Amino acid sequence: MIRVDINDEHVEIRERGDYKFYEQDAWAHFYNREGKLDPHPQKVVIQLQKDQKAWPLGSYQIHPASMYRNRFGQIELGRLVLVPLKEAGLKAA
Repeated sequence: MIRVDINDEHVEIRERGDYKFYEQDAWAHFYNREGKLDPHPQKVVIQLQKDQKAWPLGSYQIHPASMYRNRFGQIELGRLVLVPLKEAGLKAA
């Protein structure tokens, strides 16, 4: 399980041409190739929908609905859906 921590509810709006991107910073706890938890979380950027509110402060896990099989049979991460760890009934990594 990848744990995602939200420590700030600020949403950054970036514009590229006619497009606007809504982004929120988070910290993800990844595992190395040996399956061991990395000692430090890594900063990641979460894309939000135009009218989506910022994710509230807290710890989350990535919901399986965020992943899908692409046309080449590979697993890809789509629009991120987070589930609070308390709701998921899991302990933090």
